[in-house]
Amino acid sequence: MLGLSSDELQRVVLNACESAFLPEYEKVALVSRVQSDWGLSDVRETRSLAFLVTFGCALVVFTLPRFVFNTLSGASVQTAAQDTAKARVAPQAAVTVEPRSLGSRLTGFSASS
Repeated sequence: MLGLSSDELQRVVLNACESAFLPEYEKVALVSRVQSDWGLSDVRETRSLAFLVTFGCALVVFTLPRFVFNTLSGASVQTAAQDTAKARVAPQAAVTVEPRSLGSRLTGFSASS
């Protein structure tokens, strides 16, 4: 019908049910009724399962090799290297502060105001 396969037509009808201007509880009831009449499974459950499987595979692919490598090679304990240079303390220079007027400390203001 209209050049659509049976699966595509079912998806169009389900999209229409999910997009209907109905309260949420009525939409859920309508979608579940259409799915039960056609013998369809919940698409959200399928997507959730697909996401979980994909996430699990990504964890295995990206973390398992590093975990196995670290386990088999054994983590070596690094000891802190000793500092062989003697510490030298720099002499403190005497700091003298000359008193200045308020006008010289506040730049941009003139003292004649």
